[in-house]
Formats: sequence, structure tokens, C-alpha cells
Amino acid sequence: GPAEPTGTDIGGSWELVELLRDGLPHPLPGGGPATLDVEAGSLVGRSFCNSFSGTYRLDGDALTISGLGGTEMGCAPEVMAAERMYLDALGAVDTAALENGELRLRGQDGELRFHRPPPAPVRDLVGTRWVLDTLLHEDMASSTLGEPAVLVLAADGGLSGSTGCRTLAGRW
Repeated sequence: GPAEPTGTDIGGSWELVELLRDGLPHPLPGGGPATLDVEAGSLVGRSFCNSFSGTYRLDGDALTISGLGGTEMGCAPEVMAAERMYLDALGAVDTAALENGELRLRGQDGELRFHRPPPAPVRDLVGTRWVLDTLLHEDMASSTLGEPAVLVLAADGGLSGSTGCRTLAGRW
């Protein structure tokens, strides 16, 4: 077919599947995905530990990413190392391609391979007993002590739960 005049359509949400450096896959840390949300000249995402943002210009398949910056929360050393590698690779990208529904961003010494994140199954929110694991406030993460805090969302829009010492009810 005819070439798209606007270049490769890289817009939307992406999740990192593979990070290649000098042709070799780099192990990705557990704990949470690295993401990339692309919209109207801006990039935002999660770099395993922190959130980042930047801007980009796409001309055909030539991609220029600039102004990458992010939050500065500390995580485990292997997570921080992967984060640095991910952001360095993103900053060095010079071409973008869509191949078999995947986004491939390539630079001089690396390649980032992304797929669309699976849609979150909304039905699983309802009727599930959610237990609070970690509370994030600004750049502090707290674990819970004592009885767990729980939250249950009912199909009729009601909610119930407990803070561990008080019960709560409401609507969602």
C-alpha cells in the first residue's frame, strides 16, 4: 500500500518485552514492567522503578527522543541498573518500526522491543478481596503491619473493607 505520510504510528501504550544491547538480551528485573506511553509529541512511562517523561519527534521512521527526565526514588540495585540501561537506550534511539504489532525502537548499540499491554480485566475488580501490600506516599513506600487492610468492591457499586483496625463502607 501507499506509505503513510505521517510516518510510523507509534501512539498509545506500550510495555517493554526485551532490551537488547549489542545484540544480546539484557535480563529485565521483576517487580513491575517498564512502559512507554506515546502521545502527541510527548512520552511518559515507568522505568521499572521511577516514572519518566520526555518529548519526541518522528519523521518517517527516524525517531528523536529528547529531554528525558524522571522521579528519583531508590530501588534495588539490579532494578536501578536496568532502569539506567532502559533510559540510556531510549535516549539513544534513532529509528522506530512497527513489526507484527510490536514496536521496535533501535539505536546505535541497542534495541527496545515493546508490545501492547494486555487489557486489564475489569470484571476481576468486582467481588475480589484486595489486600493492601504497600502504601506509596510521595517517594516513601510503607509496608503494612498487623491486621491487613482490605477492600472489596461489590457489583452494585458498594464497597466495604477494613484499615486493619477500623471497618469502612462506601460507594465506587
